[in-house]
Amino acid sequence: MLTSKQRAELRGKANSLEPIFQVGKNGLTPEFLAQLEGAIALRELMKIKILRETSPVDARTAADEIAAHLNADVVQVIGNIMVLYRENPELHKAEPKKAKTDPRKKPATKKSRAFEKKEPAKKAERKERSFGEDRGGRSNRQGRAGRGKK
Repeated sequence: MLTSKQRAELRGKANSLEPIFQVGKNGLTPEFLAQLEGAIALRELMKIKILRETSPVDARTAADEIAAHLNADVVQVIGNIMVLYRENPELHKAEPKKAKTDPRKKPATKKSRAFEKKEPAKKAERKERSFGEDRGGRSNRQGRAGRGKK
């Protein structure tokens, strides 16, 4: 049995899936159920479409019957589409973990250019920058002649 949070997560994953089986005029035959058994073992989560015009069963009863036969959980039934889930433990085998690094060791980081030490600018360079010569020779600062009495 799935919890509501698990069901919600599975609904989100199933949103992008396409239906891989259709229940048609023959209904739920043993051959069809055998195909579903193989598919759910490989996928865990699958969508099945019910053809309303030709199918002898409706979507809800078909979902319940298929889930009982496959020992699966019904995630949702919307209209004529059902989503089924059955966990496959072989697909979730734990992979070997990587060796842990020493937590006391800090990872090596690349120094950014903003923190590099720079040599102090020479006096001539400082003068040029203060009068704004890098801005096309114009300056916001007024010279001595421009200040004071007129």
